[in-house]
Order: sequence, then structure tokens, then C-alpha cells
Amino acid sequence: MNIKCNDCTGHYVLREGKYGEFGGCSNYPKRTSSLKLHDLIFRFFVEEDINLYKWSRKCYKCKKDAEVYSYYLYYQLEKLDECFNYSHGLGIGDLSWIDN
Repeated sequence: MNIKCNDCTGHYVLREGKYGEFGGCSNYPKRTSSLKLHDLIFRFFVEEDINLYKWSRKCYKCKKDAEVYSYYLYYQLEKLDECFNYSHGLGIGDLSWIDN
């Protein structure tokens, strides 16, 4: 995965932290830029031209409109297998932390 850092010439790498996985700058500790995991995956999707679909849906809790993103083209997601170490193909519902 080669997602460019927002603050320098580095790139984000998958790291494990106190609150779970996140994207941290490869130039750490000089640079401390980070992305939440869902933002890192979204950037990966956009840069790899994986189709994302967006629509609005009312939140079941607060009843406000919320943006919902989804994907479904199975063959495009093979790129994720390599970057996130999954040995099987991915599809909707396989990665709840992305689907959520």
C-alpha cells in the first residue's frame, strides 16, 4: 500500500496502537501524521480506483441523514488481500470493520 502522508513525503503504514489498527506515517517519529483505519482504507479505495457507492440513510439512533459507502465488485477487492493479509477473496460483509 502506498498512500502518501498528508504532512510530508512519507507514506502511511498499517500500525497497531492502543485503540486498534491505524495508518501511521512511515517517517515516525519525525512525523506523527496518522489516519483512522477507515480513512486509510477509503484513501486506498480511491487511489486504486475501486468503485465506491455512496447514498444517504437515516441513522437508526439519531434519525439524522448519514452518508453510507459501499463496494461490491469482488474482483477489484483482490488488491486488499495483498495489503491486509487476507488469504481468501473479499466481498460485502466479509470485513465488518470496513462495512460499518
